[in-house]
Amino acid sequence: MRIKRLAPWMLVLVTIIWGSGFVASKAAIDGGYSSSFIMFGRFTVAALVILLCFHRKLHIFSRQEIIMSLTSGILLFASFLIQTIGLRYTTPSKNAFLTATNVVMVPFIYWIFVKKRPSAAVFFSAIICFAGVSILSVDFSEGFVFQPGDLLSLLCAFFFALHMVVLDRCAARMDALHLTFGQLMVAALCALVLCLICLPQTRADLRSLTLHGPAGIGALAILYLGLFSTCLCYFLQTHAQVHVTASKTALILCMESVFGTAFSILFGYERLKYTMVIGGMMILCSILFAQLRYEEKS
Repeated sequence: MRIKRLAPWMLVLVTIIWGSGFVASKAAIDGGYSSSFIMFGRFTVAALVILLCFHRKLHIFSRQEIIMSLTSGILLFASFLIQTIGLRYTTPSKNAFLTATNVVMVPFIYWIFVKKRPSAAVFFSAIICFAGVSILSVDFSEGFVFQPGDLLSLLCAFFFALHMVVLDRCAARMDALHLTFGQLMVAALCALVLCLICLPQTRADLRSLTLHGPAGIGALAILYLGLFSTCLCYFLQTHAQVHVTASKTALILCMESVFGTAFSILFGYERLKYTMVIGGMMILCSILFAQLRYEEKS
């Protein structure tokens, strides 16, 4: 019962860390590292930490657990790879906004695959939330022109929405620790395969590893992405989503764009605008509304 009450707040912590992850990913990119190497670093670090900390609780995976780990892991890898590539051609706040559109996609994907229609409160909250992230992240004075980075960010949002729905189904059928380790291990293996395919670039990435200058900041950023944005966050999300539906999880996680913009301002990627304040308040209100409606019906 205590975990059920804490579950939404665990997801809020996830969004704060993920928000900082946009800046960390940008730092890794600015450090000169390839998207495949960044993916390999973050997922390998995360999987190894889980293995070292919980190896006694990890037993042989069943056939069903292997299938679920493969499905969720491949979707997770695809989502972050496309997001990281997109971040090379757009700003952290815009990348965060477009990624947050998965909050609108999740209820419809969930409806198609599970035949479970979201409540009116979820639809209403999703609309307000979507409007909030739009006001928060889009510069309407310049218009909304879709560049390659924008399209890639939208594509990554679709994969994140798919992953959210799959994770929701797997969390009810699989041990949370097994699911966390399984999907991270699969994602790390996918990244390793991509690194081997892009071997010349991978060798260049390894040669540039250092703790000095932009490359050093990039290396530390990859370590941060592995330890916190990946290992800790997916451990918390997998445990929390057992007690929170996919649609409500998506609504809470859309706060990632709020914190992503905040960290972007803090590290000098953006300037504070009134639209950020208005958009952030709309997002928070939409999440509070969805959570209050959920508690009333519980």
